[in-house]
Amino acid sequence: MNRALKFLIKKIIYAGIASVLFLGIAIGYIALTWHMPSVADLKNYNPPTITRFYAADGNIFAEFAKEKRIFVPYEKIPPIVIHTFLTVEDKNFFHHKGIDHSGIARAFLKNFRNIFNGHSVRMGGSTITQQVAKNFFLSHAQTFTRKIKEMLLAFKIEELYSKEKILELYLNEIYLGGGSYGIESAAQYYFNKSLTQLTLGEVAYLSILPKAPNYYNYFRHQDRALKRRNWAIERLYQEGFVTYEQKIKAQSEPLKKTQKEKETSIDAAFFSEMLRKDILKKYGENLLYKEGLIIKTTLDSKLQKMARDSLRKGLNTYDRRYGWRGRIGTLSVENWKQTIQSFPRPKALDPFKLAIVLRVEENRAEIGLEDLSLGTLPLKHVTWARKHIYQPGMLFPTVGVKVEKVQDVLQEGDVIAVSPTAEKGVFSLEQIPEVEGAIVVLDPKTGNILAMVGGYSFERSQFNRAVQSKRQPGSAFKTFVFLSALESGYTPTSLISDEEIEFEIAPGRLWHPKNITEKSYGLVPLNRALERSMNLAPIWLVQQIGIKPLQKVAQKFGITNHLPPEIVTVLGTRETTLLRLTAAYGTLLNGGIKVQPKWVQSIYDRHENLIFEAPETKPYLLTSEKVAHDMVKMLERAVTHGASKNAHVPGHHLAGKTGSTNDYFDAWFIGFSADLVVGVFVGFDHPKSLGKKQTGGAVAAPIFKNFMTQALKGKPPQPFSPPHQKKVEWINSILESVSNDDHDQSDSAFNTIIPESIF
Repeated sequence: MNRALKFLIKKIIYAGIASVLFLGIAIGYIALTWHMPSVADLKNYNPPTITRFYAADGNIFAEFAKEKRIFVPYEKIPPIVIHTFLTVEDKNFFHHKGIDHSGIARAFLKNFRNIFNGHSVRMGGSTITQQVAKNFFLSHAQTFTRKIKEMLLAFKIEELYSKEKILELYLNEIYLGGGSYGIESAAQYYFNKSLTQLTLGEVAYLSILPKAPNYYNYFRHQDRALKRRNWAIERLYQEGFVTYEQKIKAQSEPLKKTQKEKETSIDAAFFSEMLRKDILKKYGENLLYKEGLIIKTTLDSKLQKMARDSLRKGLNTYDRRYGWRGRIGTLSVENWKQTIQSFPRPKALDPFKLAIVLRVEENRAEIGLEDLSLGTLPLKHVTWARKHIYQPGMLFPTVGVKVEKVQDVLQEGDVIAVSPTAEKGVFSLEQIPEVEGAIVVLDPKTGNILAMVGGYSFERSQFNRAVQSKRQPGSAFKTFVFLSALESGYTPTSLISDEEIEFEIAPGRLWHPKNITEKSYGLVPLNRALERSMNLAPIWLVQQIGIKPLQKVAQKFGITNHLPPEIVTVLGTRETTLLRLTAAYGTLLNGGIKVQPKWVQSIYDRHENLIFEAPETKPYLLTSEKVAHDMVKMLERAVTHGASKNAHVPGHHLAGKTGSTNDYFDAWFIGFSADLVVGVFVGFDHPKSLGKKQTGGAVAAPIFKNFMTQALKGKPPQPFSPPHQKKVEWINSILESVSNDDHDQSDSAFNTIIPESIF
């Protein structure tokens, strides 16, 4: 074979090999890029951000998000943050085109050494642009195929976007631990500061987290986190971004997680959960959890705290009244320091502390606490803990014999709940109450819900007893019986009969209603009958005026959609909610103008575009101003001279009515000052008696009083305004529309059913 032929054959072979290689590369490239995402989608990048609920005073009380992120545009990121992250992650960022060849070379050599030493391969060498490509479009699997796709996408991203935009995407997308995505969210999570408030040491700490947030978590691994943080500060100094003095100061700076004081935080879990469900129903999961809504509510931070504290205090006071139900558990005294911190914390324990009884004497007990400190429990703080007695078949609970010594209650090894007293190192025995309750506070002029607490502890039960629980209002409903009488022509001084009577409520079944005093009082003024919360007088009234006026009042005031035409309903046997009943009382204070509760003022999207604003409330006049004012004055006398006197706050004008049901299953108090309407309910979730004579006046009214004492502190007395001639056109039009009782459309003006949602 001649040389020419051999040369030709070689040429053909080489060409074939080159063609195969080219074809293989082409096929590989097509295979890699066939399903490659379009980086143009980044132009419309809207990262998931946090939806926040704001109180009326601007305080944030709830946040909801799938990923905790607060987006920060590039121009608002402090330069030191940018310099630090670039120094640690990609110092050549502003000079490469998406791939840093020197970085790849370093990563290759490191991986080669890992293979040689029998260690696993770590890809490494990724630029910030590559990390954007990976975080937005690819998985985190450590494969060569993924790495090649990452590089190809990085080139495309660099072609389409400025360096500033790429860096903005990166700093807002990265995960930095603790459920925090992006630098602003991480700053708030780790240090309770905004990005602009961080020290150099804190910025440097955040910059080391993208690679391994759990590995460098300072609060778990202090030494390694500080060592890496200080390395980052050293690199900043070497690159000329900080001075030597700044470096030394930052490296000596301790890291500590600062938290808001508990007393300044807003516990509004029941309110926020009610609102969360509402937003979710109206706008859907995506908008609520990803679109960073700004929701401005009606909540008042100070009143919310007062309401929570008052309800808790009242429920604890009632609970102590019926004694000690026993220890939480037991632990060995010998190794208590090793076991108490892992002991399961009971739900609703806060603000109490967990403790173990270490030694018991006649007049005191020594205790060990969760934080491993020691304390004393003297007899005087244990004497309330008489044995709780309530057995099947018993109507009322009771308590055992008097506590004479600490050993009557506690033994060594008992795990208990305690709270600190004013004396240092001295504690009081506590108990998580079983009883539940709720409190709601309204502004009668606007209908704004200023405070709402739906139970003792949201941790224990998310059921909101202010809006979800339907219970019999008992005597609190009598107010509207007397209102229907005033609308029918009676006056506050009209004489009515409070005489014993009986009814056949079913064939062969007689009903003998009685007053709580088990006495009858003959002829009494109407206002005295309300003041003393008599039972027989309102029954006689309804016999005289008929049930229809009462049914109409119950419906138009929003207490219930339908009141059965049965005489027993006069005593509040028809179930309602605390919010409905409180709004009904608010209407009386508001001069007969319907109070329509609302809890949201406005909703904005992430770009601060208004997407919802509470509409102007359409005013409805439900009763005349004179009738409303007469009821207010009658309710005021109930507080100053009658059955509601436990609600009286000296120096202030208050009005209200207690509510109690048969066998004391439910206790209510609904009352108001000149500008606040407050409703309180107390009862067991699984209805049972609160105890003999545990009326609304004994159980619920003190909670109202405690709240009002705080809310009105420092304010001058404000009497209830007398009726005056209103010069508003809509009042006359409404009066005309409802003047004819036979006009069916008049009911539309009385439709005051509390809305199921804010929308």
